[in-house]
Amino acid sequence: MATVSFSSDCTCTSELFSTARYWERLAPKSLPSPAVILAMKNRTKGAALRVVCCIGLVCAVSCAAIVHANGIIVEINLRAEGPTSWSPRLLGETFVPDPIFVYNNWSSYDELSDNVQLTEHLAMKELDEIIRLRGLIPGLWFGTNTLVKIDPVPQWEDSLNRQRRAMSFYEGGFLQGFIDVLQYWYERGIRMFKFDFVDFTAATPKAEETQSRGEIYSRNVDAFRAALKNFRRKNPNVVLVAFNGFGGDIESTANPFPFQHPIDLRWLEVFDSLYSGDPRPSDVPEMNFWRSMDIYSDHMVRRYEQSDVPLERIDSTGFMVGNTGTVYYRKTNAWRGALVLMLARGGWLNTVHGNLEFISDEDARWFAKVQSLYLRLEATGRTKTFGGIPREVKPYGFGSVDSGGAVYTILNPTESIAEIEMPLLSRLQEPNEEGRVLFRDAGFVPVLTGSKIKLGPGQLAVVGLARYANPEYDLGIQEDVRIPIRIQPLAAKFIPDGKNAIKAELSAPERGDLRIVMQQRGSDGRIRRSSGGAPPNGTTMGKILMLRAWQSGQPLPIEINYDKAIWSGLSWAVGEIKHSAMTTGEAVTIRCSSSEKDSVALDGHILEVEY
Repeated sequence: MATVSFSSDCTCTSELFSTARYWERLAPKSLPSPAVILAMKNRTKGAALRVVCCIGLVCAVSCAAIVHANGIIVEINLRAEGPTSWSPRLLGETFVPDPIFVYNNWSSYDELSDNVQLTEHLAMKELDEIIRLRGLIPGLWFGTNTLVKIDPVPQWEDSLNRQRRAMSFYEGGFLQGFIDVLQYWYERGIRMFKFDFVDFTAATPKAEETQSRGEIYSRNVDAFRAALKNFRRKNPNVVLVAFNGFGGDIESTANPFPFQHPIDLRWLEVFDSLYSGDPRPSDVPEMNFWRSMDIYSDHMVRRYEQSDVPLERIDSTGFMVGNTGTVYYRKTNAWRGALVLMLARGGWLNTVHGNLEFISDEDARWFAKVQSLYLRLEATGRTKTFGGIPREVKPYGFGSVDSGGAVYTILNPTESIAEIEMPLLSRLQEPNEEGRVLFRDAGFVPVLTGSKIKLGPGQLAVVGLARYANPEYDLGIQEDVRIPIRIQPLAAKFIPDGKNAIKAELSAPERGDLRIVMQQRGSDGRIRRSSGGAPPNGTTMGKILMLRAWQSGQPLPIEINYDKAIWSGLSWAVGEIKHSAMTTGEAVTIRCSSSEKDSVALDGHILEVEY
């Protein structure tokens, strides 16, 4: 896996081409490899388009994907390429012949939820990293029909909405000019196009006077889809990916389902993948903040699957490393589990974001090993989901099977030790016996008994069966996620303690730490997220959703992992008081509160945990 990011304000097309030629020198055409994104401002045919240039992998010629980093080569034998033509009768079929990776330098910079600007220095630093990999096919990232930090050009005037922030697809000259730009760059070697922040409610003032919002939306959708369909027919090797604005409710895992903004499955006629939301904390409380983010991406993939989007066509975008607000200054915390889950979900377009200089050569070897395991299964086998819906806080998983065996990736989101059945994924599959745990979080050791596995609270594990129950597929232990070896709820009753606050009193346990869990709901009983704004000036969540504890009148230290400025909001707080900080048997008072101005309802419970 590799990275690049390049950014500059280009005033002519030659600057983009010189960059593309530079990549061609670095990348032997015989070596296909994962994808890359560059950010640029580009002026093409007089049309100022703010785009992000994406260097992407498409295995259009070779039937083997190769990860190559500093002498590391892992070959993944994938199935041969199918025909380039596509029929609407094959709605669930992918356009790309094999799973691919896309790299995006977003989260190494962040101009939306932070103030980390995309500079040439930052871009060239990422470029140095991508040189470790080769075989890159360039692409472009468009803001589609919305204007962000750019002004409209004359050709778009008859398509602009009243606010002059977006263009109609079915009125004026914008759409044809947009497609002309796509064709212009396709003919110059660009093979991947990403469409983001689309606005299908955009209409000219004249149209707004005579047409309903629903009619405007439908006309925009029909016009854009028809244009992309024609573009794909003309250019069958293109890769088209859809991000924000193409349906689905991705703000929270607590949103009602079915989606209030349904996914129009006709988009599968033109797009290789539909993305299911940037990583953010779910509404499932977890002591490890990053595990809650894993659960968010798992949940959204399940909801998209329930909306009849094939798993192969869902881009979970679940892997980000970086030191910016958009990724909550994650750096590389718990990155291994995030990578495993992204691949386990079965998507054929896997987007990786961020600072890949944070990934060492040793990490890259492990990355390649994970790819070699999952990409083979995805290309030659099938992936299915099983268990509960993640937001419903029941154990669940993703299983992939081929003719040689199966790999199950399982997560227990509950606050208890729980067991789950790993079901057969195919009628031809041998019974699930004599499996092997290939990967797990540190702490609790999973108990594998035939087709069942017992996991600790919040734990992730990977199990290999038949061919894959072999030490050669071992992925090790994720040491920066530690799972309790024992957990049990304590009988502590919370009572109101003023506005938006509850408290409880209990005796300090003889053994183990105290885990405090608080969940916030609105006055209507539904999950309520709070946010103090994005970095660098946002208020961190530890000052909004607050946990406090005292013993003998003295404050007790509480370890928390959620005290971050979270642009997407948070509905819970979890913290732990170490056993060593308390006097056994003496009363401990715990107070949970929210600084929300409106009245909210708080749920609280306390558990004893031992590591």
